[in-house]
Amino acid sequence: MNVNPNLLRSLLILGTIIEARDPYTGGHVWRVAEYSKLLAEKAGLHNEDIFKSYISGYLHDIGKIAIPDTVLNKTTSLSKEEFELIKTHTTVGGEIIRAHPLADLIKNAVLHHHERIDGKGYPDGLDGDRIDLITRVVSIADTFDAITSVRPYKEMMPSEKAIFLLNGQREKRFDDKLINVLIDAVEKGETDPIIGQSSHFRPMAECKQCGPVIAINLNKKDGDLVACNVCREKYKIHANGNTFELEHLADQDVFIKPEIDYLQIDKIVESYI
Repeated sequence: MNVNPNLLRSLLILGTIIEARDPYTGGHVWRVAEYSKLLAEKAGLHNEDIFKSYISGYLHDIGKIAIPDTVLNKTTSLSKEEFELIKTHTTVGGEIIRAHPLADLIKNAVLHHHERIDGKGYPDGLDGDRIDLITRVVSIADTFDAITSVRPYKEMMPSEKAIFLLNGQREKRFDDKLINVLIDAVEKGETDPIIGQSSHFRPMAECKQCGPVIAINLNKKDGDLVACNVCREKYKIHANGNTFELEHLADQDVFIKPEIDYLQIDKIVESYI
């Protein structure tokens, strides 16, 4: 892709902001981007559209920046008013990225990743092929990750069961052909290196209170400190192969600032420029 690397880097940095705000989505943007790329490749999309699928997956939830913490972080059922507020993240996301020079790469997926094939989605009630193909890719990738990821309030669902649920929504919520592509990817084990990871060969670390919900940045090394975004428990990390073991810190007064994973962003930029 003939894209300015600095502009692409700035766009990806925007995508990481939601990870710092939403404690339940550690590694989510990376995984959705990787699933989107995988689906786009297997569906036979051209290289430019594979690139757009990846970047769209990374940025799809940018509008959640504007959702209040009390709603974004709620673990119980949302009220009707709260759900309507959550739904605004699509249009708000569109406004946030509208003036960015690379907005055309991602604007459809940001706006329409919650549209449905049967026309019952939001914000515009688009149906069928009125939802562009890249957005349909991101929609399936986003839902598959939500189902197969651990949350403090739910266990990880096996990919086979996730496929069963998604299969029941073909031609209602999701593109029929893309569901077949995802099923094939799961059956061949092609999703396995992505599930439960926050980057390539970087599994989510397990908070003693909340489960494997801590995404550890690529620049972190043995002996560094991390905090769980959910419960704010703090840990020292100890390298163990590709994983990290967490040592709980008795001194909870230590301050650990949120960090953008610039190394991951640079790796993504280098792979496409």
